[in-house]
Amino acid sequence: MTSKLVNENQVIGIELLKVKNMVKNRTLSKHIYDANFGEIVRQLEYKANWYGRTVFGLCIQ
Repeated sequence: MTSKLVNENQVIGIELLKVKNMVKNRTLSKHIYDANFGEIVRQLEYKANWYGRTVFGLCIQ
């Protein structure tokens, strides 16, 4: 997924989520931890840097 995003786009914007607040919801917390958002962002940044793409984060209040 991350490779496809980086290969198809010059600029990638990601929403910075407050995972700490999201896991307070007991019914969703296991699924949120399983998604491992930090690893996805890490891979996007690494691959974008490798291919000369730009990644930026959006913090929406």
